[in-house]
Amino acid sequence: MSNSSPDVLDMQVNTVILKELHVNYVISSRDLETKFGKEFQLLYGPDKDGNRIYQFNAEY
Repeated sequence: MSNSSPDVLDMQVNTVILKELHVNYVISSRDLETKFGKEFQLLYGPDKDGNRIYQFNAEY
């Protein structure tokens, strides 16, 4: 875990932990739709820095 700026917390967690924490949205520079399928729906991006915002669908 790291903190690259005051309002950002970088973490590595799996989808089980995301479900347990009731996470709804994730920002990532990775293509999570391709890697995880319907668990992640792209809402925005990629922007000029390559960041994307996904909605996490815990049902899948």
